[in-house]
Amino acid sequence: MTLLKICGGVTNARDAVMVSNYADYVGVIVHSRIPTPRLVNNEVAREIIKTVKGGVRVVGVVEGLSLLMPLN
Repeated sequence: MTLLKICGGVTNARDAVMVSNYADYVGVIVHSRIPTPRLVNNEVAREIIKTVKGGVRVVGVVEGLSLLMPLN
């Protein structure tokens, strides 16, 4: 079975609803060291999560965070 993920181009709820008609996953850029107009803030990300159609999963796309962060 092939699954489809639309990644990083979804920046508003209207687009999220449209792509959720076809995709199994919707990627939302929530962190990036590199400036990009596709980055969304927490409020927009929450709105996208609330509006995608049932069965479609929203995936947070993160660029530039180290997985080896020191624990304090």
